[in-house]
Amino acid sequence: GVITHELLHILGFAHEQTRPDRDQYVKVNWENIKSGTHSNFWRALGENEPATIPYCGRVGVDQYDNCYAGFRASTFGLNYDYGSIMHYGLRYFSTNGQNTITLKKSTTAQIPNRSGMSSLDIQKTKVAYECRDSTIASTTTPAPTTNTPSPTTRTTRSPPPITTTTLPITTTPSPASSTSKPCVDTFTYCSNYKHICGISQYMNKHCKKTCFNCGFL
Repeated sequence: GVITHELLHILGFAHEQTRPDRDQYVKVNWENIKSGTHSNFWRALGENEPATIPYCGRVGVDQYDNCYAGFRASTFGLNYDYGSIMHYGLRYFSTNGQNTITLKKSTTAQIPNRSGMSSLDIQKTKVAYECRDSTIASTTTPAPTTNTPSPTTRTTRSPPPITTTTLPITTTPSPASSTSKPCVDTFTYCSNYKHICGISQYMNKHCKKTCFNCGFL
């Protein structure tokens, strides 16, 4: 389940509880979250919201309801999925053993689900990658026919000797490389968003070290 969870990150899917409409379905208990991990719960921007870098307009000492992850996320017109393999557990990153997430609606789903993709996870993936349902027709392959060849007598000539000439290999030393720019992250929360490396232009530019993008300095 954990492997599938990470594979879906690679395919571009964020955590379910960061959906743009998440506040209709869950309440984030910021006061119960470990210091330094609050950004894991920041809400994603909706498809029609202006693009921006990750930012946080804090309200109160431990309130981060106005913090945004900085990247857009689509719901694909599908319902919020408590049973998604991308949904956090209710006590993830808890500093005191209390819930960091409280559900606003009743559900029979297992949270967190690490058994496999939910039906909505599968549907979401199909919509995102425009996959079509297809039926594979069964085919019958006839058994191969074995023919026994008649014995024959062949006369084989020995091949002529092969003479090889080895040429000396000349190597030219590569010119000394010029002084390269330092490979560093210029955004504080790069490690929290490494799952969108290669997807987000902002990450590729400001998180070169985290995104292993140092060869494109």
